[in-house]
Parts: sequence; structure tokens; C-alpha cells
Amino acid sequence: MARVIETTLLLTLIAAPASPRAVSAVASANAEQATQQPPASTKSAIIQKVIVKVNGEIFTQAELERMQIEELQRKDNRVRTPANLTDPQLAVVLGEITPGLLVDAIDDLLFVQRGRELGAKFTDDHFKRAIDEIKSRNNLDQKTLEIEMAKQGMTMEELRQQVERSFFSQHVENTELRVNLTEEEARQYYKQHPDEFVKPATVTVREITVSADSSADSQAKAQARLNTIKERLAKGEDFATLAMELSDSPGKKSGGLIEAVDVGVIDPTFRTEIEKLQPKQVSPPIKTGDNFIMFRLESKTTPEPLPFDGVRDQILQKIFNERMGVERLKHIEKLRTQALIEWKDDGYKQLYERGLAARKTVKSVSGPRP
Repeated sequence: MARVIETTLLLTLIAAPASPRAVSAVASANAEQATQQPPASTKSAIIQKVIVKVNGEIFTQAELERMQIEELQRKDNRVRTPANLTDPQLAVVLGEITPGLLVDAIDDLLFVQRGRELGAKFTDDHFKRAIDEIKSRNNLDQKTLEIEMAKQGMTMEELRQQVERSFFSQHVENTELRVNLTEEEARQYYKQHPDEFVKPATVTVREITVSADSSADSQAKAQARLNTIKERLAKGEDFATLAMELSDSPGKKSGGLIEAVDVGVIDPTFRTEIEKLQPKQVSPPIKTGDNFIMFRLESKTTPEPLPFDGVRDQILQKIFNERMGVERLKHIEKLRTQALIEWKDDGYKQLYERGLAARKTVKSVSGPRP
């Protein structure tokens, strides 16, 4: 049972949970530095299409494409370049995400402009500290960071632009937005939402994997190996010893041991079989693709409530984020009404208005949480 860890490396700093004194906002690319961007196929610079001007500052087609690519990547879509966006199969999903992205882009730009008005200054030292934090959180050196950025199609300048936008937005929030919290509010939230603060059930298992391909010969050999394993287990041989000897799993050296796995994250096919087991019992072979896996349950735990003291900061953070979100919406609406927004493309204007209407509808239906 493989454990797959997916990292959104380059958004770690920007999207990390904020402290009650400092909350970050994900920002779009810096329009001031994106008016001319040569495509990979030519060295000559071309003027990028301007979608909208916000208080005289432009937002371009290239910036929107960058945001679309990032959003599609978050949805596990393998989009890497603007050319990929012309794929007809993406038309529906692009129609769904673009209105919200346009709203985000203008909102972020308004916050950045307000941050500058308040006197915030983004320096090389700020960016260096941000890069150092990204590398530290992800255990990366500079070379590996650049490799991971290249995989995501991002340049160092684009990363700097995102961090810079986040910096200005944070400055506005720290300067002009206020959220007051008390410990009693946290205790009340804890009492009212007991299901949110539970240590999940876990299992510790051992596995034996028998690899095969789709050919009849390979499948027959796999079945023969499985029969041998089951016969030797029936004779009393140790599962861990057999795993070290016969398993094709990367964890065979540890006897196939997989410790304290949250039951909720296990593949449903595996979970169904594992939940049937009592400690020391072995599952029948489970087919996964062309391969087969057998599990032995070592131990399991049941869900248990987490004590308040252990989740106090988590609750305060949650309440803070929700209230800060409400305050940020109020502030951005004020900035929006005062802004000069000049659309250069009526189609994008209509998408923006659709996104704005949808956001207001969600706000009016859900409202702020207490």
C-alpha cells in the first residue's frame, strides 16, 4: 500500500495557515512587470493583450493564463503551457474557473495598491527570507527548488511577483483589519463541534505484494506465488519473514510494515478488507491493477476525542481565518466601489460580472459563521 505525498511546493509560503497577527493572501502576477513577455519560440518582445485596467494598473492575458494553469494544476490537470489551454476538452472547466479567477485577480490588485498607499515596501531581503522559508519547509536546496519550479512551469520572477503581492495584501490586513478573539469563544466552538476534534482510527499492517503484468503467463506465475505464500502461512511461518523473502513491495526490508495509517485515507478496496480483520489475521489476496496484495493486521485503534488544550490554537486559528475572511470581503467591496476599473474586453467583463454575482450569492446564502 503505497503512500503518495503530493506537494504544492511553490504555494507553501503564500497559502500557509496564517497566525492571528499575520494572514497571507494568494496573489496574482505583478502587472507592472508583465507588459512585455517574449514567448519561448522567439526572442522579440510583443505587447501582451490587456484585459483590464484597475486604477491605471494593467492585468494582461498572460497573467490570466498563468492563473488558469495554476488552478488547473490544483485540480490535477496536466496543463503546463498557455498552448495547452486551447484544448477543446478544457473548455468547460475553463468556463467554470475563469470568472472566479478574474474576481480574485482584481481583488488582489486592489489590495496590493492599497498596501502601497499605506507605505509598504517590498525589498530583496523580503524575497530572500520568503525563499529561505520555502526551502526550509520543503527540505530543499536552491538547485532542487529550481527543478521543482521548472516542473510547474514557473520562473523565479513569477514566484517573486506572487510573494510580493502576498506581502502587500498581508500589510493591508495587519494595518486595517481587526479581529478580536477570546478563549471562551474557542471553548464554545470546541463544545459545539465535537466531531471536528477527534483522533482518527488507525491501523498498523504488514503487506506482501506480488507483482505481475497483464499477460496470462505472468498472472499464472503470480497466482502460483500467492498459493505458495498461503501454504507457508498455513504451516505457521511468520508473515514478516515471508514479506522480506517474497514480497515485491519497497517496504519488504521492514517485513512489509506500515505503521499507524489513518483508516480514512486508505484506498476503499483495501480498507474494506482490512476492516474485516482482527489482529494477526491475514486478508485474502487483493487484486490492484495487475498486481496482488495481502495484508496482516498488526493492531488498530478507535477514534478518540482530542483534549481542548491540544486543539486550542487550531480552533482560534479557524475562527480567526473565518472572521478575517469576512472582514477582507467587506474591505475589498469598499475598495472596489472606489476603484476605476476599465475593461478592454467585453467578454472578460461579462465573465468577471458573473463571478462577482456568484460570489455575492454564496456570501448571502452562507453568511459568516459564528
